[in-house]
Amino acid sequence: MEHKEFPIKYLGCPLYVGWHTKFLSTSGRAILIRHVLLALPVHLLAAIHPPKGVLNQIERMLARFFWGNSEEKKRFHWASWDKLCMPYAEGGDNFRKLQRSHPLIKQWYSGNSHSLNAMCKIKREVDMHILWKIGKGDIAFWFDNWTNLGPLCNFLPEGRNPRNIMLSDVIVNDQSWWGGWDCLLPDHVMGTIEAMQIRLRPSVQDTLVWTVNEKGVFSVASTWNIFRKVKRQSWIDSKTWQKQVPFKMCFTVWRALRDRLPTDARNISRIMCGAKGIPFTRVSFRMLLVNWWKTKTKNPVEAYLINCLPIVTAWKIWKARCGVKYGSERLNVRRTTSLICFSILQIINSQFPKFNTKPIWSSICHLFNINIGFKKTIITKWNKPPAFFVKLNSDGSCKNGLCGGGGVIRDNLGCLIVAFTII
Repeated sequence: MEHKEFPIKYLGCPLYVGWHTKFLSTSGRAILIRHVLLALPVHLLAAIHPPKGVLNQIERMLARFFWGNSEEKKRFHWASWDKLCMPYAEGGDNFRKLQRSHPLIKQWYSGNSHSLNAMCKIKREVDMHILWKIGKGDIAFWFDNWTNLGPLCNFLPEGRNPRNIMLSDVIVNDQSWWGGWDCLLPDHVMGTIEAMQIRLRPSVQDTLVWTVNEKGVFSVASTWNIFRKVKRQSWIDSKTWQKQVPFKMCFTVWRALRDRLPTDARNISRIMCGAKGIPFTRVSFRMLLVNWWKTKTKNPVEAYLINCLPIVTAWKIWKARCGVKYGSERLNVRRTTSLICFSILQIINSQFPKFNTKPIWSSICHLFNINIGFKKTIITKWNKPPAFFVKLNSDGSCKNGLCGGGGVIRDNLGCLIVAFTII
């Protein structure tokens, strides 16, 4: 048997050991980070509580991989890892920052467990998002969150330590037996409890509801949104990331918006602005995109074109600039314009396949003014009422003198209370 060193060829394709950054695009590295590298330490972080320095070291390795560092050459990091770990709408690249998880293994014998202290530190904050839906009342009256205000023991004066009793011990035959404790609770808490009009149902189990999630079901994604740092959302950051546009194009615009390109961002995308009469003289790249994306559109194709065109244009101009500066290419405006038109046409055909448009700029500009009849679909969604409220939804119709109607009443958790019909 013959042995060879890597890389070797298999079916005509070279095989390498490990991940070679230079053979991966920016989009490929981003996918590997999101779905592989950030997923590997999840179970380990659930069992231990590592020092912050260990997490920082892991994130430094992820950042070096994303920006294309190698053993021979280090590349400049144009944005910090903290900025990349924000959602798209908040100006990031939708990575997740490693958090020290809540461990399941604790050294009880030491009496000073770092893991246990970490769990207790966030317990109160987590309890505020766990709501008990009342059934038969086997809920800790003072220590469980069944009013959506938090545990009632938090509202008692200092030094008052109530004993652990169940809600079913206080609510008997739909009557409250407080034993004098109601005088120690604030008026707004008592008002909330009275407005609930609690009625126990012995045949129904009490259930937990995770209030952060609309469905009331616990998920890691919703929990991560509670503890991460939140930035103000920006519509222009959301517009930067278009689903049908390749990641490398959107990422170039993201860098240009933050002056993270080694050039003047004002030189990008001016070529195409005249087609729509959009001003671009002496304005920043951000304002240029704002002018683009605030343009009023007449049809869905034009709206889609307005969203994608500046991203594709910026990428092609940036690629042409790098080809001239670092390669052997010559600056050719016509060639760059043709490449922009070809890429735009590919994106349009993927979304609107019935159009037969030529890959020339005048033909694409024709899409701005054509009248297209499209059926507009509006997705309706039932929104839950606030806590302790119910919502009535009703409808009716008449035909040939015959009329009918009906409705349903649901609580703030979406559970059916009553349904009726009238004929």
